[in-house]
This record gives sequence, structure tokens and C-alpha cells, in this order.
Amino acid sequence: MGILLVVVAVGADRSFDFTDEGVYYLSAINPSDVPDRQTTYFYIGRALFAATGHSLLLTRVVIASLLLGSTLLFNRGATAFLTAFAPALKLGPWLGVATVAGTALAFSISPVAPSYNLFNAIFLLAATGLVLRASALPRSADRTDSLTLLGLLLAAALLVGLDFFVKFSTCAVLVGGLTLFFLLTSRASWLRKTLILLAAPAVGLIVGAGYFIFVERFAVWRAGIGGTLSGLSNGTYLRDELLRYVREIQTHVLETFWAYADVLTAVLVVGAILLCCRSRPRIQRGLAAAGFAIILGLFAISPLPAGSIHLNGVLGLRLHLGALVVLGVAVAATLLVRKSPSDRSFLAGAWRLLPLVPLFAVLPYAGAFGTTNNINTNTIYQFGPWLALIALATGILAHAWQAAWLMPLCLLPLIAITLFQSFTGYWLHPYRIPGGRPAQTEPTLIGAPAYASTLRLDPASHDFIAATRAQLTAHGFKPGDDIFAFYNLPGLVFALGGVSPGHPWYFSGDQRSLDLDAMRVSMVASARRTRAFVITNGDVTSFLPRLHAAGLDFPAAYHRCGESLKNPLTQETVEVWRPR
Repeated sequence: MGILLVVVAVGADRSFDFTDEGVYYLSAINPSDVPDRQTTYFYIGRALFAATGHSLLLTRVVIASLLLGSTLLFNRGATAFLTAFAPALKLGPWLGVATVAGTALAFSISPVAPSYNLFNAIFLLAATGLVLRASALPRSADRTDSLTLLGLLLAAALLVGLDFFVKFSTCAVLVGGLTLFFLLTSRASWLRKTLILLAAPAVGLIVGAGYFIFVERFAVWRAGIGGTLSGLSNGTYLRDELLRYVREIQTHVLETFWAYADVLTAVLVVGAILLCCRSRPRIQRGLAAAGFAIILGLFAISPLPAGSIHLNGVLGLRLHLGALVVLGVAVAATLLVRKSPSDRSFLAGAWRLLPLVPLFAVLPYAGAFGTTNNINTNTIYQFGPWLALIALATGILAHAWQAAWLMPLCLLPLIAITLFQSFTGYWLHPYRIPGGRPAQTEPTLIGAPAYASTLRLDPASHDFIAATRAQLTAHGFKPGDDIFAFYNLPGLVFALGGVSPGHPWYFSGDQRSLDLDAMRVSMVASARRTRAFVITNGDVTSFLPRLHAAGLDFPAAYHRCGESLKNPLTQETVEVWRPR
């Protein structure tokens, strides 16, 4: 884990994303123009950004540390749980290494920024780890057990108040799923369990209300309630989103089964052979070893299914899901064909693993809920539980067949591939960064003087910021002035020290996106709207009628500040305009 943090820290001063990363910092600096239901995640980011002295470098290191720290909590909780209830499993360091590798994938597809995706992963992993650890405590530790979970659910319920609608499933897992898991698995008395079940959500909601009363002065609370009620009243939208997620998951799972059909067939054939040898354990073990070798060989030579590589070369989830499916079928076959007193004893003492498996399986999907991307893609932000589940399944097989060699043989290649893809995505092909991190060499000032940081950017991005800043400054721009950036350049507005009126990110897309952009422009006060600078990125011709209707007479009432520039990432034409 320390090595991973060092790798992230070494690259922390390299690169700056003009889109996703920029919008978080721009929102933190100017929260009054963030009307989304995601507002409160930006407010959390604002507090963190302020606590680091508005240092981009330090903020990135802190975010990475929080994510890895939450993974450590998850590992400690999972280890304590398995040690308490399945001591026969000798997972050793494999569980921790696998989980860290899964967490590392988050760095491969996302800038290390105060994003709601990373905050979500941090809360999910930490909360799950605390519940696992609380469940593992002996009955004599009732008091500690109760206080641990109470504190956890207080934080979870606070999240409910912060962003109830956008991340509803995350809150449901934290407050509902983890509470149910605790009630099923903990050795605490039922009286204490009942008190926790009743008290934790109530206390958490009180704290959440206090946060908005004393910190945010009700402003965000009112917006959050309005957005939540609006969203809940829009049953069609919720239904369509849920159906979309179900279809995406269903398609992904079915494609995975089809992609690894030959391996699954081999598992079933080997299982049938072993079933025939059930009365001869020694022969059965020998055949099982040969069968495992064949299955692992088939899995290794299976071509990566179409769609497994996505987002900057990051390994898709299908390889990991394929491993889970194959191992799951192998475990089921083992429970059916393996006959041993030690196994019966193991199962009798480890019934608590039954709720653990669906919990680990659901966590990545719960954290991905609310995304406009394919839900399978966003599971990668909190992917550690799936790697932990793979390690657990391998450990069960190794124990059942007395084959300790199975652990390194199964896990080492998968962990190595996962870490390699994480490094590739983070260092060589980072999200929306031209040339990768090795090309980021030019010291560049990012932000207004009051919150400026110096990062190293690739020469094209450095020149792009410098040229844009020069044109604006030559025409009277001062830090804190308004800039409309059409489209997809919130990071540039932040880098220049500007403010994006109405909304931090104006983005192109379908007609609905353009209508939303125009609505946000129209909501800006007229005096402010007409004083704002305009930066165009690409062809905005189709947006002009909407801008006119929104009260922005562009380009007739504007003067171009200089020659056209090139977006270093997309190579689109960028122009800077000032009001006449």
C-alpha cells in the first residue's frame, strides 16, 4: 500500500484535467454557482481543498491517502471477520494485497480529485470495514461493538442528509444493508442490536440537519430537499434509470458467461468426474489438482472479450467477473462433491460467510449507482470487494482440497494484471491527459493568485493556458471575473482564476444538454451575464439561437481577443471573446 501511495504521490504534481477534475476545484472555489443535487459533495471537496491551503498537490495526496486508508479499514475488518468466523481459511496476506490492487484501479480511470466518485468509494470501504470489525468482536465486547457501529451509522446517515437522491443506493447499503449484515452476523446481544437499529439513523439525521443549520445556513439543505422531492416525484426517470442499470448488468453478466463458456464447461466436467470419485478421497484430490491445472490453463488462454479494454487502456471488469463466475461455480461444485469431516466442521462454523458474499458482490454496484456512464464501468471506483471475494473463493477451494499452492497460482497473475493496468492507466494513459504523465514537464501556474498551485503540464497544455491567459489579461480580465466556457472547459476557467456563472460546467451533447446550458445561462443576472467573457471550444453554431433566447447576444455583442488557439486534448478550435 505504501508503494502505491508513493507512485500516486510522485505523479501528483503532473497533469491537470480541463474537464472532470477542473469542475470539482472550480465548484469548491465558487460554490454559489453549483445548483446540482451533487452540491454537497462539492461542499465536502471545498472543505478539504481549504484545509490543504488550496494546494492541488496536497489535495491529491490527501484524497489518495483517504482512499487507501479506507481500504486498510476494509482489510482489517474483513481479516478480523474471517479470523473470527472462518479460522480454518489461511488467506494470509492475499486478502489485503488483492483488495489494494482492486482499489488501485480507481486511480487508473479518474483524476485524483475531490470527486463524488472517490468520496463515495472512501465511505463505502471504510463503512464496510468498520461493520465487519464490529461484527467480529466477541460477545463480551458488546459496549465497544455497539459504539463502533453507532459511530459508523451516524456517518452513514450523515451521507443520507448530504446527498440522498443522487447516491440513494449507497446510503441504502450503508444504513440498511450494513445494519442488516450486522444484525445477522454480530455476536452482540439482541437488545443492543435493536437499540442500534433504532438509534443510529435518528442520531445521524439530527447531525445531518445540524450540519446544514450551522455550517451551510440551510441553503444547500433547501436545494437538496427540492431536488430530492423533484427526483422522487419523477417516477418515470427513476424507473428508466433502474431498468437501464439492470439491462447493463444483465448484458455484462451474460456476455461474461458466454466469453468463458469453455472454462465453465471444464469446471462442470471436472466436477462430474470428482463426484464419481467421492468415496475415494485420495484419488479425488489427485484428479482435482489435475482439473485445476486444466481450468486455470483454459482461463489463461481465453481471449479477452470484446469491450474488456476501455477508458485509456484500463482492463475492463469482464476478466475479474469471469474469475468470480468460474471460482463461484468451482466452489459450488466443491461443496457438492467434496466429502470430509473437516469440511463439515468448517461450514458449520462459517455460516456467516453466506451474507458476506452478497455484500461484497453488491458493494461495487451500490457505489456506481447514480452515474450517467455504464454502471459496470463505475464499479471500478470501489472494486476492492470483488478482489476480496476472489481471494475468499480461492481460499475456500485451497482449504477444501488441501491445496495451498492454489492461492498463489490463482491470485498472483490476477493481482499482477490488475496492478499493471492501474499503473498503465495512471501513469501512461491518464484520463484526458495528452502524452501521459511522463510528458508533463512544464511548470504551469494553475488558479488565481489567492489559491494558485504550480503543476507540471505537457508543453501544449502549458502554452494553451499561457496564451489564453495572455489574451484575457490584455483585454481587462482580472482573477474572479466571469467566464462562460462553451463547452467542456471548467478546468481552464479554474486555471485562469475565473468563475463560471450559472454552472461550473457547460457541456455539449444532445439537445437536452444544450437546453440545460441555455437555461443555466438565462438564470444568471442580466448585468453579470453581459459582463462575462466567453471562451468557445469547437463549433457552437447550433447553440447560438438558444444563447440569444437566454439573453446572451453572442457573438454580435462580443469582440474576439486574439487568434484562434488549439485545445491540446481534442485539437478543437478555441476562441476567447470579450463583451464590447
